[in-house]
Amino acid sequence: MPQGTPTDSSQHQTDPASLKVSTLELFFDLIFVFTITQLTELVIEAHQPLEWLRIPLLLSIIWWIYAGYVWLTNNSNLQQTKTRVLILLAMVGFLVMALAIPSAFDAGGLVFALAYFLVMLIHFILFNHSVNASSVQAIWRIAPYNFGACLCFILAAFLENPYKAGFWILAVLILISSSFLRQDRNFVVSSSHFAERHGLVILIALGESVVGIGVGAKQEVLGFPLIFACLLGLVLNACLWWIYFDHDDHYAEQALARATGKQHTRIAASGYGYAHFLLILGIIILAAGIKQIIAHLHNTPPAAAWSLGIGIALYLLGQATFRQLVGITPSHSRLITALFALATIPIGIFAGGFIQIIALVVVLSAMLDFDKRKARA
Repeated sequence: MPQGTPTDSSQHQTDPASLKVSTLELFFDLIFVFTITQLTELVIEAHQPLEWLRIPLLLSIIWWIYAGYVWLTNNSNLQQTKTRVLILLAMVGFLVMALAIPSAFDAGGLVFALAYFLVMLIHFILFNHSVNASSVQAIWRIAPYNFGACLCFILAAFLENPYKAGFWILAVLILISSSFLRQDRNFVVSSSHFAERHGLVILIALGESVVGIGVGAKQEVLGFPLIFACLLGLVLNACLWWIYFDHDDHYAEQALARATGKQHTRIAASGYGYAHFLLILGIIILAAGIKQIIAHLHNTPPAAAWSLGIGIALYLLGQATFRQLVGITPSHSRLITALFALATIPIGIFAGGFIQIIALVVVLSAMLDFDKRKARA
């Protein structure tokens, strides 16, 4: 989740159009690719309620600190050797966290917690060397919440369920409460840079879904049915790309640049934070469904049909929320289409995942066509 928002006076100091995403940040993002891969595998392996619960819990706390580094790089001089070294060290922490994801609720809990603490500590240290004085002051307000969550993870490592899960939930609530208590103010952010970084995250997540097509295809004999199914999976991902990147990404960036005060906080913290959490969660669940369907083309597991429908529905819900928060209206077509996506689940269960993907492509294409026609009217 986001870790702050700019004040009106500081926005003009660090919001030049020339501020672009650096190669160091792109390199940093590669770790998030592995994180999404690990979470996708958790979706495939989930069967019990607690196993499903750990997926949004893990994503929420990882997304929180990952987004915190997006805020950080808005406030840091990435040309300094010390800053680069510390960010690379944070990548080590992120890598260990990603490696520990499968066992984070079991034997790997302490490893995950200590790696998370390292990443959070580096985040705090670098923010104290921010080029913006207001951000230095702001990080001290939010630090108790960040480190309080770290303490919950460490304590949870020594407990058994349901107490372990309870401390994880408490940690998430502590992090979220910092936003509701308005501790996320006075940070500085570049609107163009901020929007670009979040757009890249969506591309990273969609990339995992495309990779899932290739990985699943390894378990089937290469032939026309498999090739056609893979192409349909690619078209489905292309629809999701189109929904976000056709115009919404640019409109949202413009809205963020224009916004001031509380409206700026709402767009940055909620639009790019919580709404994007739903978008990424939806893509992860979708990726798991596509991977299973391609791998079992002639005998789709019911879980894959559920993943496909729920994944698309969550993505559309996140998209509708994002549009609403940044002022891109209306979003009714997204919500209605989300219901249609859920309605394809029985199709996947009884007719097969191949037919379900076709149905989803038709539904999403119809939504995009409807929106385009309405925009022209």
